[in-house]
Amino acid sequence: MHRKQRTIRQSKSCKGVGLHTGVDSIITFHPA
Repeated sequence: MHRKQRTIRQSKSCKGVGLHTGVDSIITFHPA
């Protein structure tokens, strides 16, 4: 079974605090 893959149009970032470390973190997704 194959599904069509898609990519995002623009970079997206999320900010948060590490669950175990308590350190501020940022994750960024970039288009393919």
